[in-house]
Amino acid sequence: MNPVYALQKINTWWKTGEVDHIYLHKRIRSEFTDILKSLGNGLITNIVGPTGVGKTSLLYHTVNHLIKSQISPLRVIFFGGDEMTLFGEHRSVGSLLEMYATDILHENLFAFKEPVYILIDDIQLIDDWQIYLLNYRQKAVNIKFIIAQTHSNNNALPDDAQSKISVMPLTQPQFAEFYGALRVLDIDLIRFKSLLPGASLFGDPSGYYDELSANIYALSDYKPFKTQIMDEYLLGGGYLAYFSAPGIVEWQTSLLSIIDRALYRDVGAANFIKSPQKLKRLLYIIAAHGALEQSFGSVGRALYVDTSTIIGYITTLCESGFAGVSENFSVTSGLEGRVIRKNKRLYICDTGVHNALLRNTGITADYGAYVTTSCLYMAREYVTENGGDVFFWKDGNRSVDLIISVGDTLLPVAISYQREYADRIVKNVRAFMRSYDAKRALVITKDVLKNEDGIFFIPYWMI
Repeated sequence: MNPVYALQKINTWWKTGEVDHIYLHKRIRSEFTDILKSLGNGLITNIVGPTGVGKTSLLYHTVNHLIKSQISPLRVIFFGGDEMTLFGEHRSVGSLLEMYATDILHENLFAFKEPVYILIDDIQLIDDWQIYLLNYRQKAVNIKFIIAQTHSNNNALPDDAQSKISVMPLTQPQFAEFYGALRVLDIDLIRFKSLLPGASLFGDPSGYYDELSANIYALSDYKPFKTQIMDEYLLGGGYLAYFSAPGIVEWQTSLLSIIDRALYRDVGAANFIKSPQKLKRLLYIIAAHGALEQSFGSVGRALYVDTSTIIGYITTLCESGFAGVSENFSVTSGLEGRVIRKNKRLYICDTGVHNALLRNTGITADYGAYVTTSCLYMAREYVTENGGDVFFWKDGNRSVDLIISVGDTLLPVAISYQREYADRIVKNVRAFMRSYDAKRALVITKDVLKNEDGIFFIPYWMI
C-alpha cells in the first residue's frame, strides 16, 4: 500500500474533520492536562508506560483537542510504529514525514509557516527515531512532537539531546485515579476529595491522622460508596480500560491479551529475550506464591534457567511495571546499615493483573493481601518521588509488611485486617521501632482510626 494512502486511512479526520468516537474513551487519565500544557513548548513530549495504561487513548484525545481548537485537521498527523504499511520497506520516519509534507500539505518540511502536530505511538519500534526527531528540534522546524513508547532509553542520549525531550511517565492508575474515573455511583467525588487530608500519608502520618480525625463524621457518610469502589478496584486493577468491559470475566480475558502483547511484542523484543513465554510463566509463579520470601535461585530452577538469567527476567518485569521486588531490611548500627541479599518478596504490582493470572473472579478470603499489594505500590510511588526505597522486615517470628526508608527516616507500615492477629502485628511494629529508633508508624486497618503512642491506625478506605 502506498504510504501516503495508508496515512489517509489512519488519519480519518483529514477528510471528516473529527476524530471517530470509538477512539475517544469516556474516561481519560489526569495526565491529559499535562499534555495540553506541553503543546506550547518546543520539547518532544515523550509518554512512557507499559502496554494498556492509556498512552494511545491520550494521543487520540490530544488529536481531538487540537482539531476542536481550530487547528487544521491536515496539520495533525497520527501513526504508530507498528504500521507495516508505513515502515515495512525499511522506510525511515524522516522519509515518511517528507512524503506527508509534500503530498498532503504541499509544503517544505523545513519551512512550515504554521505549526504541525505529529503524534507517534509505539515509537520504540521505529529505527533511529531519535536521530530524526532531534534533528528537527535542532533545526527549529515548526513541529510539535508527542510520542509514546513502552520503555525509554533516553538516558543513553547525550545531555543536550535529553534536554530536548520531556518524559512523562505513565504507570497503572492507582486507587485515586480509579475512583476518579468511576461514574456509576451516586457519590459527590469533589466533596469527598475535599475531606481527605492534604498531608502525605507516608511523609506526614501525624498530619494525615489529624486531618482525618477532624473530618471523621463527614467522611463516614461516604464509607459504603468508597468500600464498594475499593472492592471493585482491588478486583479489576487500575487499568482504565476496565470500564469498557461488560464484566469481570471479559475484562480478565482482555487483560491477559494486554499482558501477552506487552511481553511478546514490547518487553521481550526490547530486552532481546529469546523465550518471552518464560516471562509469562514467571508472572504466574510470582502471583501464585503471593508475598512469600523466595531466593532467585529457587525461582530460576522452577523455570530451568540459571540465577543470572532469572535475575535478568525479574529485572525486566520490574522495569516494565508488571512486578516488583522487596528486600529484607536490616541495620547494623543506627540508620547506617545493609540489606540482606538472600530471600526476596516478589509481587505483582497491579491487583487486577494478579487476579487475571490466577483467574480470581472475586476477592478471595485474604483481603489483607490485596490491601498490602495496593499499599506497597503506593509506597513505591512515594519513594520514587522523594528518593528512598521500600523494604519488608523479618526477624525470626517478627515481621512488618513495609519499611519505607527516605533520607534518615524509617517508617514501618503494617497491614492489619484480621482481628485475631492485631495485637501481634502491633507488637511487631513496636519491636521494629525500638530496634531502629523509628519515631512513627502506620497500621492500615479495616475500620480503626486512632493514635497509639506514635502508631497511627488508618482505615484503608480513608486513604
